[in-house]
Amino acid sequence: MKIKFDFVTNSSSTCFVIVLRKGQEFTEDQFMRCVGINNKSPVYSMFKELYRTFASNKEPFDSAVTSHRWNKGKQWDAFISDIFSNDLVERIKLAKERGDSLYFGTLSSDVNAMETFFCCDSFKIEGKSIYIDASNSSW
Repeated sequence: MKIKFDFVTNSSSTCFVIVLRKGQEFTEDQFMRCVGINNKSPVYSMFKELYRTFASNKEPFDSAVTSHRWNKGKQWDAFISDIFSNDLVERIKLAKERGDSLYFGTLSSDVNAMETFFCCDSFKIEGKSIYIDASNSSW
């Protein structure tokens, strides 16, 4: 573990990609089923906030990737393979072929405690009709 004792001026951000099977909507119920959380869980409110963060930070994939501040004019597949795995590039290609909905967004450590918590880790969420890859963490 590294511990920094002096002033830190930068923050963290994590990019994420959401793939929804063709015809599927990104709903809170669907998300909660996918992560296996019900309303009786002690962490329900935290995951509800994570859903809301994803929902409000997601943008249509192609335009979001093209305009992202880290992308220096690269095609989507080169940009994604630079910050994620080649597996995600293949997953996105397949989703594009099937006509699935694709979204791209970021989480930031500058927003609130919940977003900071998830921003500082890498994770993937996968269900029957939804896939979220937040394995890019630039902390």
